[in-house]
Amino acid sequence: NFNNGGYKQCEYLIKNGHKKIGFIGTSTVFKNKEKLLGITTALEQHRIPINTNWFFEPGEDLEETVNMIVNKKEKPTAIICQWDFTALKLIKLLYERGIRVPDDISVVSSGNTDMSALSIPGLTTLDLNINYSCEEAVSLLLKRICNPSKPYESITINSTLIERDSVKNLLQEDS
Repeated sequence: NFNNGGYKQCEYLIKNGHKKIGFIGTSTVFKNKEKLLGITTALEQHRIPINTNWFFEPGEDLEETVNMIVNKKEKPTAIICQWDFTALKLIKLLYERGIRVPDDISVVSSGNTDMSALSIPGLTTLDLNINYSCEEAVSLLLKRICNPSKPYESITINSTLIERDSVKNLLQEDS
């Protein structure tokens, strides 16, 4: 459920004081369309203006995207990335330009890959519950094989937010 995932990521950032939230992802991919719906819904529900200038298509060269972020007059304080790999590459490219995560910008992602726990800083990410999802898909397929005339089913499996060190709590700064 990528809609729920995008909402969950954005709401987590909002609860940590972020209002300038961006996204890096290919908008033509269905899962990212759902994720964007979740992100924009969270922003709207918290009455935070949506700034599409902070929504980036990574294209072939993430470096070009990072240059666009760095050169913007008003920068996002947090970015949601489509996948852990994108986020880890983003963190590296920002670091090369003297921008520190999470001190200067916060980053969250999806996938909960092994790399996300090993990176510095540890990457806050969504665990997509892949093993459980696979078990449920096989179970659903077996039910269909045993009873081909049963109605089609759709299941939704939500992700779990794994909090690590890539998000700065801006509310603690104000205290």
